[in-house]
Amino acid sequence: MFAMLRRASRGRVGEPPQVVVWARGVDAELRRKAAEELGGLPEPWAGGELVRLLADAHAPVRDTARAGLLRQGLAAAPALFRGLDHSDPKIAATAAELLGEVRPAGGVERLLTVLKFGARPVRVAAVRALAHYGSAARPAIQAELDGADPWVRAHLNELLAAPADAALPTAPVPGPVTQPGADVAAGWPALAAAPERFPKSDALPIGRSADNWGLAIMLMIAVIVLVAVVASFR
Repeated sequence: MFAMLRRASRGRVGEPPQVVVWARGVDAELRRKAAEELGGLPEPWAGGELVRLLADAHAPVRDTARAGLLRQGLAAAPALFRGLDHSDPKIAATAAELLGEVRPAGGVERLLTVLKFGARPVRVAAVRALAHYGSAARPAIQAELDGADPWVRAHLNELLAAPADAALPTAPVPGPVTQPGADVAAGWPALAAAPERFPKSDALPIGRSADNWGLAIMLMIAVIVLVAVVASFR
């Protein structure tokens, strides 16, 4: 099954890849399997799709998406940065925690901003994430002490008082190679530009030809039923 997903991960031009269709579909098990597959895809939009799945109603999907983002590593950093601004504090908090695991360059500054202005669960997660950066975050933390509110200052002092370690941020995240203007950090880029192209179906996406044949058969059955109903009234 995963081999099929890999072959179809890129999809046709202008159409959602198969793995994206499954990730945004109604079948929870397919969403979980899509999250597992997305974790290993070298596509720049894969991280954005995984961040979307962090909001899934099913815990196995959320857990698999989280593991997939860790598997993506630095490649997921743009999506995680975007996730910090998610309207759902649970998603933003998870993005903050994962940034502490991945530790991309630029993460300290983003986490400090969230620590000052984010919702309380996100701020708490940002503190934990900054602790993972260790001594590499100390200069930026020290610079934020002046003017910080008492709650923030207390946590910044705790971070500064923690034993120094050798934790260092990883290398800067390379920019994704994609068409200009595409917001791949949000997921598959064509969906934002043309959402009407995304298939909305409860059935498994098994190909355009199969869908067309299925529609034709359904229409034939409907005609036969209609004829039978009309004949019964004669």
